Amino acid sequence: MAAKKSLYDILEVSPSASDDTIKAAFERFTKKFEQKTLTPPHGLGLDTYYSVLLDAYRTLSVPEKRKAYDARQNQLSAAQASSSDYYDAPSGMSFAMKAVIVIGILAGGAYYYKSQSDAEIEKTRLIAEAKKAQLEALDREKEIAEREALQRDRQIGATENSKTRQEYEAARRDAERTSEQLRRNEEQARRDEERKRYEEERKRAEEQRRNEQRAEAERQKVIRDASRLRF
Repeated sequence: MAAKKSLYDILEVSPSASDDTIKAAFERFTKKFEQKTLTPPHGLGLDTYYSVLLDAYRTLSVPEKRKAYDARQNQLSAAQASSSDYYDAPSGMSFAMKAVIVIGILAGGAYYYKSQSDAEIEKTRLIAEAKKAQLEALDREKEIAEREALQRDRQIGATENSKTRQEYEAARRDAERTSEQLRRNEEQARRDEERKRYEEERKRAEEQRRNEQRAEAERQKVIRDASRLRF
């Protein structure tokens, strides 16, 4: 049976690698993942493989988690060594000693499988968190797009309202100018009519005055003629 890879094997670093080396290794995998050049192991999807890499990095990049992981690995190694010693032990080993070794192996195996179960649970949780983060990012992008569309609509509406106000103001000014021109035309027509009426009255008065003068001249002539005839 093939040995299960450790988190160090997954990130392709040694167990004694420094924090910077581990970080650089994960960044190298991340860059390949973003460039779509990351090749997952056989039977493993690209997203799942990257989740495994992320899980390994999150464990080894935190000193406390890395220390706990190394301790579990050392215990598993010790348990496997004890198992090997048990099967290679001389036939004269006491039953009690063998029982102690078997109990140790079983305890180590139980701890190993519990650790593996915890790791699988944590990996599932990380995958779920990654999917949740993707959905939240999509929701944020959708919200931003909706806000931008609303802002554009508001700007368009404001521009249209401004244009409408400008058109209304222009129409109002045109109407005022037209009304003022009509008022002036009416005022001019009224003055022209008054001037015409005044001229007509003046002409009538002048004509009447001349008629009166002619009548007076005729009356004076008649009087003079009558006086000459009397004498």
